[in-house]
Amino acid sequence: MRRMLRVIAIAVWAASLCGGAASGSMPPSGNVLESARASAVNGDVGTAIDRLEPYVSAHPNDAAAARMLGDFYFRNADPLRAEAIWQAEIRRNPDDHETHERLGSLYAAHNRLTDAINEFEQSLPMREGLLQLIDVQRRTHGLEAFVAHAQTEERRHPYDSWQVTLYATVLEVTHHAHEALQYYTRVVDLAPVPDCDALVSRAADLLDLQHEAEAIIDLRACLRTNQDDYAALTVLGSTYLHPGTYEQARPLLEHALQVLPYGAEALIDLGYLDDATGDADGAAMCYRKALAGDPLRPEAYIDLGFDYAAHRRYAQAEAMYSAGLIAAPDSGRLHYLLGAAYRSEGRFALAQVQFEAALSADESEVVNAARDALATLPDMLG
Repeated sequence: MRRMLRVIAIAVWAASLCGGAASGSMPPSGNVLESARASAVNGDVGTAIDRLEPYVSAHPNDAAAARMLGDFYFRNADPLRAEAIWQAEIRRNPDDHETHERLGSLYAAHNRLTDAINEFEQSLPMREGLLQLIDVQRRTHGLEAFVAHAQTEERRHPYDSWQVTLYATVLEVTHHAHEALQYYTRVVDLAPVPDCDALVSRAADLLDLQHEAEAIIDLRACLRTNQDDYAALTVLGSTYLHPGTYEQARPLLEHALQVLPYGAEALIDLGYLDDATGDADGAAMCYRKALAGDPLRPEAYIDLGFDYAAHRRYAQAEAMYSAGLIAAPDSGRLHYLLGAAYRSEGRFALAQVQFEAALSADESEVVNAARDALATLPDMLG
């Protein structure tokens, strides 16, 4: 089956809508973090933990190191230890939005939805936290009230950029991109000087509407203001991820990684580009780095597992998809791909379970592929 994933960084990016580092963050001494990350990238997560844990104990105010240590424990299939580390970090730094977002993701994956909502609310104004908050509100049947509240707050505060952005984002994510555009435009107009957060948000909506040329204008306007804006570089690079324009995508994504070396969005898109141009080893390295940078997102598990399966390394593919389902248990795409790997090995009963799970996917192409796969399994089972 042809690959079903093109990762575009318009849905999420690491940067906060308001920018700035998390409270309590400080640069680590020496090369402790880089050394630990190098071990994780090479697949030795236990060594990464051993290298980083003494540093975190000695430097409790280094928020970045604490978040990373939690990441490594999660990647090492120890979510309880990851949770404890992240909880300790937000007790020290209650305004650490990034760590609140991580905890929200962990709770959402374990169906602790009330806890997830609380953490995502405290992660705002991070866009990723807002997007996941909307998803959890949908799962708890609270989305209608959430949308109504966002609309009320926008009407009460029509010149508050955050309130307008929040409502625009809610509209975009709930498939009302045309309606969202006017609100994103208002936020752009409210800024006294070109504002990258506003321009990138509007560009994301324009891309949803398939207005690529207009989106590119906004992204380039941002980069004229700040040539190192990670979100703009990544989203602009993603617009060129199709044959004939790869050469335009690469320098933008590489520049984004100079700004944020373990930015998951840029790494995943660059991995896709390497795959598309025949550099399987380069792609695999990008995906491994993305997992080291953010193990709670499903995309790198999907892409790396897909590459293993393409080379008939099904056991490794299955392990990667299964690890991804710990981070994103409701991912229909991961369920489908795990089922496909089982099917390739003749493990049809296991494949059937995964294809059935994929039927609840939000993506119609995944649902259709799962239905087609299930339709052929009875003959195989018989």
